[in-house]
Formats: sequence, structure tokens, C-alpha cells
Amino acid sequence: MRILILVCGEGLGHTSRCIAIARELVSAGHKVHFGAYGYSQKLIERKGYMVSTIPSEITLVGEAGKLDLKVSIFETVKKGRFRGILLLKDLIRSFKPDVVISDLFYRDLGFKIYACIILYPAEPVQHGRILYN
Repeated sequence: MRILILVCGEGLGHTSRCIAIARELVSAGHKVHFGAYGYSQKLIERKGYMVSTIPSEITLVGEAGKLDLKVSIFETVKKGRFRGILLLKDLIRSFKPDVVISDLFYRDLGFKIYACIILYPAEPVQHGRILYN
């Protein structure tokens, strides 16, 4: 099977578990391709996997290690980050995955909109989503 894994790029916890999943999938004979950004993309590349740059979901704003959620949401909307959902169509159309695994990438409402746009039915999975064709 062709499996696309979309990863949140802000922290490496999501990335680490997705790399572990990819390792098992590749060892079982599946073709895996990642969509990631930021630190996640760099780590995935260092591990030797194919990865395409995808848009970040949110612009994080804060000071001294504290996240300002209200300002982060405002900056995300102001910069049009949610329009990045539409950019994923090209990656999905070019890779033609049988399965898309998303680990906290465009969660909940945004992810449901994304799923509808690219015409994949979404099924919830603990701490992420799996899409299947």
C-alpha cells in the first residue's frame, strides 16, 4: 500500500511516533511518504524518508516560553494558515495514497473540512486521524 503520513511540525513527539510507525510499515513492504514542516521535516529527512513540505497549521506566539493562545489564533487567521489545507490536495493527488495518517495535523473541524475537500472519508483514531480510500 501507499501510505502518506502528515505530521505536526512544532514538537518532535508526534514525529518520533510517526517515524516508528513508518519503520514498521516499510518493513512490511509498504511505500511511505511524509508531509511535514519545521523541525519534524528535518528529522524525517535525517532518518532517510521521503518528505514533502506542507504548510504549518498554526503560528505560535508567546514570550519566555509561554504560549499566548489568543494571539496565536489571531496570527494564524491573519496569515491565512487555514488556507494551507487546500495546498495538501496537490500532495495527495501526486502521491495517490491508499491510506493517509494524520498525527494532530489539522485536528477536528479543520481536519474534517480537509477530508471533505479531498474526498476521503475520515475515521477517528486515538491522537490523530486515519483516512482511507
